[in-house]
Amino acid sequence: MNNRTITEMQTRYEVRKKQQENALLREQQQAQQAELQAQRYRNYLLGGGLLFGLVLTGTMAWSWSRQKQKNRKISEQAAVLDRQNEQLKKMDAFKDRMLHMIVHDMRNPLSVIVGMAKNKLLKRSGLQMKALINNILEVEKLVQARITTDMETIKIAEMAEELQTQMHPIFDTSRQSLDLQLADDLEVRADYHLLYRTLENLLSNASKYSSRDSTITLSAGRQQNSVRIEVIDDGDGIPEHQQEQIFEQYWSADNENRNNGSGDISMGLGLAFCKMAVDAQKGEIGIACEPGQGTTFWIRLPAA
Repeated sequence: MNNRTITEMQTRYEVRKKQQENALLREQQQAQQAELQAQRYRNYLLGGGLLFGLVLTGTMAWSWSRQKQKNRKISEQAAVLDRQNEQLKKMDAFKDRMLHMIVHDMRNPLSVIVGMAKNKLLKRSGLQMKALINNILEVEKLVQARITTDMETIKIAEMAEELQTQMHPIFDTSRQSLDLQLADDLEVRADYHLLYRTLENLLSNASKYSSRDSTITLSAGRQQNSVRIEVIDDGDGIPEHQQEQIFEQYWSADNENRNNGSGDISMGLGLAFCKMAVDAQKGEIGIACEPGQGTTFWIRLPAA
């Protein structure tokens, strides 16, 4: 092997070695570039995450601050409403006490006036005013559950005769008559005072809305284990759309044709009292009527 051959072999070796080194260097550069790219991605993600976290934190802080302000305003408004509500309760209680005192103090003098009155219209008006006063006082007791029931056996016929005598001035001024249709031995379990006042209100209501020279009927009959009592008038009836409201406090019929011209004014407490009184006796009360064909109020109570 001569020197020339050896030189060529060395040259080829050096070239091959240089090529391998260049290839290795390219691989290292590619790896470094890939690592740099990955690092950039990680930096982007980290930066984005930090930015998102800052935005989220800022948003949450802003939202919390707004909610805190809203809660403070709501608390302030609630406090104002509580104070106003407390003031309204005190005013309402004061009004009730004053009304009770005034009405209660009117009852005894009015009883004296009614007892001494000779004029039929004056006596009728006095009796109706007395009934109104009793309604105000007794509705208040029923609303506040301060009235107790004393259930006893009552002969309906005896109570009806007492009502007929008591209410004669009211019927007489309108030339009306009261027709009693009930058996002498019919008995019911009820509170005497509450039942009497209920029938008094229903009969007064029937007189108010019946025509002059008409007949009002008070009837009663046994139905299995109960007694049904009815007060029937010949007025114009109550429109169907109003019948669900008639037992509400301060409601009164807005149909002027139902009034018989007596000039009576109603506060809408009579029927409300009737409903409360019958409910207190574990009974039922209702209405049956057709416009233009009169009205029937009925009560159902346990038979004795």
